[in-house]
Amino acid sequence: MQQDDIVKAFGIIRKRAWKILESDAPQVLSAAEQRMKLAKSQHDTRISRSDLQAEPWGYSIDPDRPLRFATVTVDGIRLRVDLIARVLWNADESQAESIDVTIRVWALQRHIAYRDQLDAPIINELFDNQLGRVMLQFHFDKANPGQTGPMYHMQMGGNPHGNKLSWFHPSIPVPRIPCPPMDLVLATQLIAMNFFPYEYEHMKKDPNWIGVIRKSQSEFWQPYFGLCSSVLGSGDSNNILLDRLLNDA
Repeated sequence: MQQDDIVKAFGIIRKRAWKILESDAPQVLSAAEQRMKLAKSQHDTRISRSDLQAEPWGYSIDPDRPLRFATVTVDGIRLRVDLIARVLWNADESQAESIDVTIRVWALQRHIAYRDQLDAPIINELFDNQLGRVMLQFHFDKANPGQTGPMYHMQMGGNPHGNKLSWFHPSIPVPRIPCPPMDLVLATQLIAMNFFPYEYEHMKKDPNWIGVIRKSQSEFWQPYFGLCSSVLGSGDSNNILLDRLLNDA
């Protein structure tokens, strides 16, 4: 993906998704965009010199300042969703080298976040109605070289990113569930359609929003689902889809 495509996507998210984002979201996206431009400039400089090895470039939204979505009530429960992302490219910009996207769902009510009979009293003492507690975490990832399981996958839990009230054991990294790759745009769409269905009905009719969605689909989903389609349509009885989706396939 080209840098200009990412800049355009960030701009469209700021303009078309503002109703479902927290007030600091434009600043979060602008900071990520500036870091990306600097990384791309440094990458291009190193590419132009034979004596330097180029580092990957891309964008990141860090755990200490995530992209936060507006507070929403689902089935009577007050929730807040946020998003952390790190997507990198190298010299070949047709396929992302690294994909790491995390969606966190926070409960903002004490009776949901704290279980008197099960949780330590310190959790009740630390609980803040404004901060909440992470109850669900979905991690969309591209496997590292040599890592077992599907190349593109989703995991529940994972690294708690320093949040004192959530606990995801780092030594239980499975199962890795096959899943198409995600980027910031596709993850925002996923959050919008699940947590803000009314607003999403308006967003999905906007030509500019449709344009950035289609660009991300082309970049991240077309190769993935193209492989799925070719395997499922193959006449080879030994051509098994899950095996073809494995990292070492």
